[in-house]
Amino acid sequence: MTGSEICTLRRWSRLGRVLAVASCLCLFLMLLDCGKGECTASGDLPGTGEPTTGKWVVELYMCGTDLESKAGAGTSDLVELTQLQPPDGVTFVIQTGGAREWHNNQAKAGEIDRFIFDKDGLRQLALAKVMCDSYMEGCEAAGTADQATLSVTDLRKLPQLRDAYENMGVEAMAAASQAPKPFFSRYAREAEQTTNFGGNTRDTGFTNMIDMGDFAKRTADLLPDTASKVQQALANAVLYQTEWQADEHDRRLRCRVEQLSHLRCP
Repeated sequence: MTGSEICTLRRWSRLGRVLAVASCLCLFLMLLDCGKGECTASGDLPGTGEPTTGKWVVELYMCGTDLESKAGAGTSDLVELTQLQPPDGVTFVIQTGGAREWHNNQAKAGEIDRFIFDKDGLRQLALAKVMCDSYMEGCEAAGTADQATLSVTDLRKLPQLRDAYENMGVEAMAAASQAPKPFFSRYAREAEQTTNFGGNTRDTGFTNMIDMGDFAKRTADLLPDTASKVQQALANAVLYQTEWQADEHDRRLRCRVEQLSHLRCP
C-alpha cells in the first residue's frame, strides 16, 4: 500500500483527520531511511546514528458522544479505519467510550473497551489479562514472583459477593449454636489451613487476610447451603487472576517450613 493510500481517508471527519495525521506520521518515520529502491522500516535516523526498530504504536481514543448514539458516526470511522492495511510493525490501540449507544456489536455503552488493529485485523484487547500477566512478568524479572498475586475485579459484582459471604456467616452462626465446640474446632482448623496473606505466625505477625475462595472451598461440607454460593459469586466478580504456581518440589519445601513453624501444611 502506498503512502497516499494510507494517508487518504474518504471522509474527512474529525477522527478521520486524526487518523490521517497519525498514519502519515508512522509512514514518515518508516520512510526516513528509504532510498530509490525498496523501502524498509529499519535503518538509522538521519544525522543521529540511532537505529529505528520499525515498530510503532498509535493510540486513539474514540469518544462517541451523541454523534455515535444518534447517527453511528464513531462506528463509521472505525469501519473506515479497518478498511486500511497497516504496514508491518504499525499497531493501532483504540479505546472507545463516551456514548449512550454504539451502532456495532463490539463497543459497549457505558463501558470502556480497547481494541488492537494491525496487519492481522481488529480484535478486542483483554485488558485484565494484559495487566495481570505483565505485572507477573515484572515480578519474575525482579525475583519476587513467589510473593505475588494480582486480580482484576468487577466492582459491580461486589454487592452480590458481599451478600453471599454474609449469608455464609449466618449459616455458620446457626451451625455453631447447635454444637459449638465441634463446629468451631473444625472451622478454626480450616481457617488456619486456608491460603493467607501476611504469614499468620508469631514471627511474621497474624492477619485475617485469608483467601475467601479457598476458605469457602474448604468449608463446603461444613456450610453446604452457602459456601458454594460464595465461590460462584467470587468467580463472577474476578475477571482475571494470576499468581505464582509452585512446582511439587517447592510445595513440599513450603510444607516442610510450615511444619517446622508448628503450622499444618495445606
